[in-house]
Amino acid sequence: MKNTCYIYFTERKIKYADLVIPFTKCPFKKVEPDCPFVEYWKLASVEKQIQIIEDLPEKELDLLREHHRLCQERKMRNARSWWRLRGIIGIFNKDMVFEGH
Repeated sequence: MKNTCYIYFTERKIKYADLVIPFTKCPFKKVEPDCPFVEYWKLASVEKQIQIIEDLPEKELDLLREHHRLCQERKMRNARSWWRLRGIIGIFNKDMVFEGH
């Protein structure tokens, strides 16, 4: 028998839809040590994880949203820096190869 997941969208769940993924898993490879979402990943099902949006006070959801937004910005900034550095190293390596010939 196939497991079926039913999630009913309320105004509140729609308002905080950007928190659905962080409540279920980390969208990045490395979880930060101060991540407040880790405790919710231990819940038994996706339905219970998403139900948290209905259960927590809006003030706490707003704080979680801000934490997630800042974490995303930091991760994206670090990724851009890494790609930029990788590009510079690639150009430098090409120059080194051509100088040798």
